[in-house]
Amino acid sequence: MTNNHTLGRNHWLREFYSLLEEKTTMQQYKPLTRDSISFMPSGTKLKFGSQIVEFVRKSTIQHNGGGSESVIEYIDVDGKLARIEETLFIQLATEHLDAERCAGCNALRTPEDCIPRVISSWCFVRAVKFCKDKECAKRFFLMHPERKPMTGNWKVS
Repeated sequence: MTNNHTLGRNHWLREFYSLLEEKTTMQQYKPLTRDSISFMPSGTKLKFGSQIVEFVRKSTIQHNGGGSESVIEYIDVDGKLARIEETLFIQLATEHLDAERCAGCNALRTPEDCIPRVISSWCFVRAVKFCKDKECAKRFFLMHPERKPMTGNWKVS
């Protein structure tokens, strides 16, 4: 038979352990949305693929056939004004400048949540990152048996 003090302590321990478990699970960065881009101020720094770019504005282009297309204008690494279709930009860009993209599941993670690996094929050697908490690396090499993880003391930054 237990008293209220013991029940309260057990409840507190369950909450404590659930908080610890939540801290150990790694979270993905939230991707950009059409709404977040609509309210984004000009000059905002974004990570677009592996480059840091400066957001200029969202605009609409009218085609000769009467259709329209939403585009994002940004300043690239060379300082030139560039333009890309909005849905492509949303898929590739993030507000988190330190984000790393997992080669297996394509999720955006912090650098601490990623495992660097060097993979090779008959025609290339490439450094990629995989999620630590999921088995993305294992799944990637099962899906691509022609690509092999390289062994040895490879320095991956």
